[in-house]
Amino acid sequence: MGHYKLDPSANSRTYLARRFAKRMKCHFDNLRHLKGKDKVAYLIHKAQFAPAKLKQQVWRRAYRLRKFNRALPATLRNIEGLNFLAAREYVPRVYPGRVALFWASGDLTTSFDLLDGWRSLASGGVDVHEISGNHINIVQEPHVQALADELRLCLDRVQSESLETPQAA
Repeated sequence: MGHYKLDPSANSRTYLARRFAKRMKCHFDNLRHLKGKDKVAYLIHKAQFAPAKLKQQVWRRAYRLRKFNRALPATLRNIEGLNFLAAREYVPRVYPGRVALFWASGDLTTSFDLLDGWRSLASGGVDVHEISGNHINIVQEPHVQALADELRLCLDRVQSESLETPQAA
């Protein structure tokens, strides 16, 4: 999410180690609450992300080369890589209003800093709307209908509130 970039020590080894430890604790907590076969399924599911994580490490190193005014190799110039670089460079700003967070309840590890991160970015508070599914399939049937319903309720509420609040002239 990037909220950690607001912390001045975000690039320190201590801070990064603490974030890594927090993430690992979350995984261990998830495993502790699962039964035998579910633990194996969880580990297999997480192992599927290993190639992407490795690729991300390659991108980080390539990005460092770019910082030293070296051109990126042609094979590394693609949309996924550009997205990674954009996310790496992006520093979020605090939003003064309230936000609606649509949380995919099937993502066991997202809770480790999800709410803290959004709370640090949304000074007006966070309304959490839990939707079944995970980060990927929340926009697919059958989960997308629940997402659409929750989003419609939020939009209707905001529209109703804006009609009730007199506009400054």
